[in-house]
Amino acid sequence: MIYFSDFVGGEELKKVGYRFKKSILIILMLVSLFCIVKFSSASMWCVLPSFIKRLFERPVEGTNAYEIWFIVNEFCMAYVASLIFYFVVDYIPKKEKEKKAFAIISNNLVTIYDNLSYIIRMILFEIEVDKNIEDITLSDLCQVKSLEFDSITKYADITHVKNGKDIKVKGFSFNLLDKCKTCGESITKTIDEIFSLPVSGNINDELLELLLDIRKCRFLHMLSYFEHYNTRKIPGRRNEILFYDASFFELIQYREVLGKEKFDLLDYRFERMSDEQIEEERERRIYWLGRSYFMRMPVEKIQASLSYMPNILLDESGFHKLNGVLMETLVTYDIDKERYGYMLPIAKSIAEFLRKYEGTEECKDIACLNYLQVLRRMGTISKKDLKAARVIIENPNKPNILRLGALIIVKNYDEAQKVFEDLEENQKLQVLDFPIYRLWKNPPCPANIEQPDFNIYE
Repeated sequence: MIYFSDFVGGEELKKVGYRFKKSILIILMLVSLFCIVKFSSASMWCVLPSFIKRLFERPVEGTNAYEIWFIVNEFCMAYVASLIFYFVVDYIPKKEKEKKAFAIISNNLVTIYDNLSYIIRMILFEIEVDKNIEDITLSDLCQVKSLEFDSITKYADITHVKNGKDIKVKGFSFNLLDKCKTCGESITKTIDEIFSLPVSGNINDELLELLLDIRKCRFLHMLSYFEHYNTRKIPGRRNEILFYDASFFELIQYREVLGKEKFDLLDYRFERMSDEQIEEERERRIYWLGRSYFMRMPVEKIQASLSYMPNILLDESGFHKLNGVLMETLVTYDIDKERYGYMLPIAKSIAEFLRKYEGTEECKDIACLNYLQVLRRMGTISKKDLKAARVIIENPNKPNILRLGALIIVKNYDEAQKVFEDLEENQKLQVLDFPIYRLWKNPPCPANIEQPDFNIYE
């Protein structure tokens, strides 16, 4: 039987080897200092015991002992000098570079850990293993011989956890196939981004080796072969992993080792729901999906509808209704960028039309920010465009929700964090629904926009 401690033991062996090398250096340094002091011609303190005086007594010149100690002393002087040189020139600067590199990649590590947590918690919930991760053994996973991944929406009371504390954000449904594949792709993409950074050469050797191990992990490699788009088109289509236990256990081990680094640990807790709660949540999801009915409309029909847009009376009521349509197009695009890529040009057309509104200052700011977030998604935003967002940021009289959106647009996430914390609780929950919030890399709370399950309508 293999326990989690077996893997940790392997890591401990590496640490033991490192401590052994460090101990050898310290012992050699102490021996060298002893030899240097012994060969010194300085007089002994009178208060020292006689046996210590004899131990440090300098050899008499002209004797063989003197010649031997002279050679040893030269070697010791050279060793201490080289050790000092090593610490000053190599070790200390290297540690400083590693510290700076870790600060740069810490947000990436948060993303990797977050996605690992979601994959692991989903699968443990699916195979009904209700144990602390550190207590899980390989035999717990062996009880289920195969693991099926399909696109059927499943329900659970999902609590978001940050650094061991619950966050006031809840989820109630998940899709094992799509979510696992999406999380796996996010992990590999984020690790590749880390390796492409100029500071990647300064990352701690142990952390670098761990990231490489995660990148080539067999379980993530298997997830990459799943055809998750086809499962929506072919009823009953499933992906299955046989004898997944060892590779999944390996993934758990990597997550636990990564969690020993100092960054924000995002985790999840999956709990069973009653049949009544599941039915209530399912009805809520159907209602939510009904808002985005145009997801299932042919693109030609949507474009034909937009041709009537110039005839819309752009008063305050018309502005908010059309702005709601814009929000839905962005939600649709964010849900599946490949499948609904055509929504982005449509969103841009609506955003450009809304910028013509000459109503309240707040509506103008909303139209401006929505246009900018469309450009951010398209990757065509310019420095000139960003000036409009900075005007909103620099005006203290603007509502904090608008200033938060502008800060996300210009990617000033540190200041955005401060503004977010100053919002009232109801405003924070409101912000989580906004598409602009999805542009925030590693936000304080996960976005509250669910991924729909189109099978509900089949």
